[in-house]
Amino acid sequence: MRKPRRLLWFIPVVLLFSLILLAIVAFFGLEYYATTRVKQEIDYNIKELSQYMRIEYDSLKVNWLAFTVNLTDVRLSKPPLPGVVTIDKVSVRDLSTIGINWIPTVVSFDHISLINEMVDLDVKYLSTTFTLNEIPTQQELANDWTVIWENLHSGKVNLAGLAFLDKTSRLQINTKNAGYVLDKGIPRHSSLKITDLQLQKEDLKFHFDDFLVAVTLNQDNIPTHVTKQVKNFSLPIPASLTQYPLFQQVTSLGYDRLTFGINLSYDYQPVTKNVSLAWQGSARDMGEMKVDLNLADYTSPPLPLKGGVARFLEYLKQLSTPPEKASLRSLKVKYQDQGLVPRLIKAEAQSRNLSAEEFTQNLVGTINTTLLILPVPASIKEQIKAVNRFLLDPEEIQLAITCKDPVPLAELEQGPLMGLVELLGCAEVKISAK
Repeated sequence: MRKPRRLLWFIPVVLLFSLILLAIVAFFGLEYYATTRVKQEIDYNIKELSQYMRIEYDSLKVNWLAFTVNLTDVRLSKPPLPGVVTIDKVSVRDLSTIGINWIPTVVSFDHISLINEMVDLDVKYLSTTFTLNEIPTQQELANDWTVIWENLHSGKVNLAGLAFLDKTSRLQINTKNAGYVLDKGIPRHSSLKITDLQLQKEDLKFHFDDFLVAVTLNQDNIPTHVTKQVKNFSLPIPASLTQYPLFQQVTSLGYDRLTFGINLSYDYQPVTKNVSLAWQGSARDMGEMKVDLNLADYTSPPLPLKGGVARFLEYLKQLSTPPEKASLRSLKVKYQDQGLVPRLIKAEAQSRNLSAEEFTQNLVGTINTTLLILPVPASIKEQIKAVNRFLLDPEEIQLAITCKDPVPLAELEQGPLMGLVELLGCAEVKISAK
């Protein structure tokens, strides 16, 4: 009676052990099969690319459960160009091969290095992720590889620890992140953020903590939202830049470096043709300015995605030219001085052989005399005296213009006097100073 009981206990154990053994054999068998097939595909593509670039690697491993391929000790070269690009590890995770396009494809590179007699490049980590609207067939890819770009939906690029050095330049970037959303190859939203950048070229050296730019386009390729930020940009002014008028003026005021930050936000509504622009800039030992501008009747030109540099320069010219049919809705400007105005007053006074106090008093007197002859309401004249108070003791000054009905910019450009009269007739103007 004991033998059947032992047999009943022994059979499940053997079956379980056999299943585990089969699973292990099947796993390694499938992994070996997958590795062999992937290696054949990779080696075939490397052979196809050999006329453009030499690619070598030491080992290949496939995790077929995670759909990941890893290449180690990859080397790229293009004779007769000097040097070899080495990559410790290249990893690719792709589920599009089984028809899943909503899980991003990931391609990552660990420690990219290039050293030759001309440059020294080192990148700790670089990766890109992307998703496709539709997965191209092998035939479509063979006919035209750009079909990937047309089906690309969204993606990101991440870079960490870049160091570049040549005979005259040194560049270091802590991190760099870029993202995009495409529609049939046309970018609808794109962004770029760089953290902790340092660049030195001969005697020119600058650094910033953060840089961000993001742009959103509608279906007509018109920018509807733009964000730009620069945090803690620092530029010691070298002797080579003092030949330019701008830097001559800055150094003449006693500054030996520029340290500033910028924050810009632009929103455009194509249906209502309204524009909101918010700009804030601050410079160390100079001052801080905030500008809020609202326009109506503004027709934004589309961003030229084709046509090269010439079309883009033409686009920038259109943006820099005040729109003829746009109208002013409101404007608010606030300035807080942190040392710039006294330096400007002192420099101008010295050029006239006057003291700063004498020059300020003469300027205040000129403003008061002008107010006596200008056809300006008494309430506005009283507000303009705030300018005098600011000149005598520069701290903060603010200008706010609110239009009852939008005022065409073309009318405001007829001349300082006529433009001021036109503005005062249809807008509320407030000037205040501390």
